[in-house]
Amino acid sequence: MGKNPGAARPRIPQQPLVSGPGRGGAGVLALLLLVLVGVISAGDLAPPPPRSASAPATEFSAARAAEQLPELASRPRPIGTPAGERARDDLVERLRELGVEPEVQTATVQSPLRSGYDGSVLAGRVDNIVAVIPGTDPTGRVLLVAHYDSTMNSPGASDNGSSVVSILETVRALQSGPALRNDLVVVLTDGEEPGLLGAQAFVREHPLARDGGIVLNFDAGGSHGPSTMFETSAGSSCLIDAYTAVPHPFADSATATFYGMTSHNTDFTVFSGAGFAGMNSGFFRDSTDYHTPQDSIANLSPASLQHHGANMLSLARTFGAADLRSERMTQCDDSVFFTAFGTVVRHPADAALPLAVLGLLGIAAVLAMARRRGLITMPRMIAGFGAALVPLVLAPLAAFGLWQALLALRPGYADLVLGDPYRAELYRLAVIALTASVLVGWYAALRQRIGPFALAQGALLWPALLGVILAWAAPGASFLLVIPVIGAALGTAGALVMPPSGWRGRLVAITLGAAFTVFLLPQLVWELLASSGGIAAGAMVAFLMALLALPLLPVLELAFPERTGTPAPSDRPRWRRIMAGRGTVLTAVLLVLSGSLTGAGLVVDRFDADHPRPAHLHYVLDADSSTATWVSRDRQPSDWTCRYVDCGADADSGSSAVRSQAPWVADGAIRTGTAEPARLEVPEVIVLDDREEDGHRVLEVLLRSPRGAPVVSLYADRPVLEATVTGVPLTDLSASGQPTWAFGLELHAPPPEGAVVTLRLASTDPVRLRIVDHSYGLAGIPGFTARPEGIGIALAPSDVVSVGRTLTVSPHP
Repeated sequence: MGKNPGAARPRIPQQPLVSGPGRGGAGVLALLLLVLVGVISAGDLAPPPPRSASAPATEFSAARAAEQLPELASRPRPIGTPAGERARDDLVERLRELGVEPEVQTATVQSPLRSGYDGSVLAGRVDNIVAVIPGTDPTGRVLLVAHYDSTMNSPGASDNGSSVVSILETVRALQSGPALRNDLVVVLTDGEEPGLLGAQAFVREHPLARDGGIVLNFDAGGSHGPSTMFETSAGSSCLIDAYTAVPHPFADSATATFYGMTSHNTDFTVFSGAGFAGMNSGFFRDSTDYHTPQDSIANLSPASLQHHGANMLSLARTFGAADLRSERMTQCDDSVFFTAFGTVVRHPADAALPLAVLGLLGIAAVLAMARRRGLITMPRMIAGFGAALVPLVLAPLAAFGLWQALLALRPGYADLVLGDPYRAELYRLAVIALTASVLVGWYAALRQRIGPFALAQGALLWPALLGVILAWAAPGASFLLVIPVIGAALGTAGALVMPPSGWRGRLVAITLGAAFTVFLLPQLVWELLASSGGIAAGAMVAFLMALLALPLLPVLELAFPERTGTPAPSDRPRWRRIMAGRGTVLTAVLLVLSGSLTGAGLVVDRFDADHPRPAHLHYVLDADSSTATWVSRDRQPSDWTCRYVDCGADADSGSSAVRSQAPWVADGAIRTGTAEPARLEVPEVIVLDDREEDGHRVLEVLLRSPRGAPVVSLYADRPVLEATVTGVPLTDLSASGQPTWAFGLELHAPPPEGAVVTLRLASTDPVRLRIVDHSYGLAGIPGFTARPEGIGIALAPSDVVSVGRTLTVSPHP
């Protein structure tokens, strides 16, 4: 029979993968099972309950550790302050009481970082506390590291008192049991907060650093949450093998990868850069407390402290007993790892790309199988692939819009620098519901036009392709996409090899495939929303959530009535007709849920005495003009802030006189107001020597703060070729980034008698120097009144008093 050119082409069926009379009820059961998988997986997010003071002597007890906190973390203890010195002396005494003999390493060093405030060269004088517990037959050293200083306005109970008292409790527990094989070195560093100064001093100058070792660094970026092992040195496989022995593992290489892409640093950055092997752990939830007065003992989670310390003790014993010279500890490759149901799963990093390619090939094989069975065409698959861009774009935009709405309704959120409100749980759920509404609405709108199978499988190409790119560029994070893709490919392939009549088997297959994604989602979504930029970074999380949800589309299809190919009878219930058409109800329910959660969050999360609105204020006194200025970088200043600065005009983002007087006032837009000059002693810069060497001018000056300020800054308007501070050579003397000054030095904890600074200048022309000293706290400044209830201190540098003067030094004739 000849072909009829006018005949219609056979239509590709648009039936879902699972089709049968009991599909709806079985689908509900499958969804409940996946929810159960997610709930069990979310259990890893909860730290273990704290142990009481009656716990066995050889075990870690959060209650015993917390007993050490009041003396350490009841007040701020920045480097160079009397409180910091008291903390040092107290910790030395505590270690002696535990049967070890500590030493104090005093050194002046340059930081590996620039000043976080004005880009100056950063240096300081530190007092590290170092103690050794000798091993019985050492094959190397295990170092327990934590910094004991805090930021200027924070008592630092979590950051980093929690880690310090965990080390004290760990030492006590170790002293109560059998001796370790390897030497255990306790290193409590000073000056971590301004720029990793103590760690730099230890690795550069201490004899115990010469032969390397295993470094276990502990820190905190919040007051709650699980103790996460978030960073390792290169060759992580040996370290992960040891980490699996901890009682409550919680780690993944994606966090380490993302952390490495940020500007954040801890002492571990210095140790790792110096060739030490090891790992970095911390807890990060409730980051609103970070570096503020709210980082208090009352706000520190005992469960987080228990998790921190129990894992620390376990790692100390594991590495303390190991042969650190063996191939098992020295011949190590990088690993991809993550936590699943309380277990660390890992594979070689070299396998990341092959696994990603395998996942992509698996999806290609599924598409080929479906095409042979007449379930999909190439145009429909391409349509599904293109259509998936919609939720990947709309979900982040919706989350960003939610944050902008919150800023409009609660302007004080703009000054939460880390982007997370105090009680953000309801907002996090709102972001999740909003992202789900975008995904469901998109799927409901297109499932019949493109076909459920074609839409789901075409969309799955996005995580498959991005998984390959991620495995090539950042293998540590590849499992986030590779595992869901492989699971979806296996589940769909398993369903396709079964006959359509075997819908129950197909349902089991796609449910098992979806479980590969579901167990990852709770940890990824909740921890990112709670720890990585908070709700302000919800757009990034919404994108990842939408991307990871694409493998779940075959299961989402079960929430919709099955298409029969015949029109719905008019006597069917209206809600079923609506659902059969576009899924409007489900989308609307999720949107209403998101809005309700947002509204409830606004009711629950109000600024109060325990959860204050942050307010930044800085006092700058210029001795040259005998004038003073109030400075604030609040984006949305409160009425209290507006008492001091002009809030009637837009903030000034350009250069201004006050930036020249005290570059420490920080980058970005600022507001200023006239202040009454205080009667404060002015810092001194005394010229000790001014000579010419090899065609260059060498200027030697003494910097001194008569009022004993913990920080002194020196600026010069001429480029500096070489410089030393108290005899220590400084490197990387490029311009500070300030428009007025070609050179800047920020010196923490200068000696009481002053610090000698030598500058080798390229020019013999007159040089203008400015010295500014910085102290913490505004009490006693004329016109300053204490913040009212509900108004708190913003992140550093806030509540700083900066006093400066300028000196022009002409060369000798």
